[in-house]
Amino acid sequence: MKFKVTMLSLLLASGASAQTVNTVVDVYSNDNNDFEDIGISAIHYFQGRQTRGPLDQFSLINSNSFISAGYVKSNFVKNTAVGGQWHSDTGVFLGAGYSRFDSRSDLSGDIDREIYSGTLGYQASERWSVSATVMDAEGADNVVMFDANYEHDLGNNDYLGFSYRTNDDTDFHNLGMSYFSTLENGQYLILNANYSDYDGGEESWDVGAEWYFNEGTSVFANIGDEDAWQLGAQHYFTQNWAIAASVSDSDLAPDSTVALNLRAQF
Repeated sequence: MKFKVTMLSLLLASGASAQTVNTVVDVYSNDNNDFEDIGISAIHYFQGRQTRGPLDQFSLINSNSFISAGYVKSNFVKNTAVGGQWHSDTGVFLGAGYSRFDSRSDLSGDIDREIYSGTLGYQASERWSVSATVMDAEGADNVVMFDANYEHDLGNNDYLGFSYRTNDDTDFHNLGMSYFSTLENGQYLILNANYSDYDGGEESWDVGAEWYFNEGTSVFANIGDEDAWQLGAQHYFTQNWAIAASVSDSDLAPDSTVALNLRAQF
């Protein structure tokens, strides 16, 4: 679950219009009494993507080629990742990725692992897509993940989205649903829900909502199993710069986590 928060005093009225975004960069941190991590992630779309009204929202299914990179460091873990996808005019797309995971812990010992991935997929008219991703992790068996996504157009820029993911052993299943609605006076509403089943036993779920006062300012909330909750908001000072913060907690965490995020998009 991911949430964003900022002071309500930052609310500004603004008219909504589609913007073309080529590059998005996020610098973020998460902090509680047990750990602190900081990271940076970036993605560049070669042809640019149109926002859907809110400055951080795009179509559910992407048809643009891109490259991405990320780095995160915490008390005990470092993770580096690079990747990308190439989309052809026929709807076929290919992807590749690499990540390196380094962990230093008295409990689990030292872990250094590299993961390579390759993706083959097909998408049509930014309405539906199917793909298969092979992941080769050092010291582990290869895993194949299968994904299917569908966006149903409800008119007036609204949509109902569905996603499904499983693996080659079919012992993992994830179902997702999202609803996007354009309201009056330049406001928007997003509802989402996720359910996962692991090996026919362990289950997890979460539901959430995000309300946009305008294209740049939103507040949202999410709840899930293990008494998990998260509250947050986000504010764009301009069409290129945004700040966000969130507070979250669950029975699995000894303390609440405070997250901050600074975004630049061009």
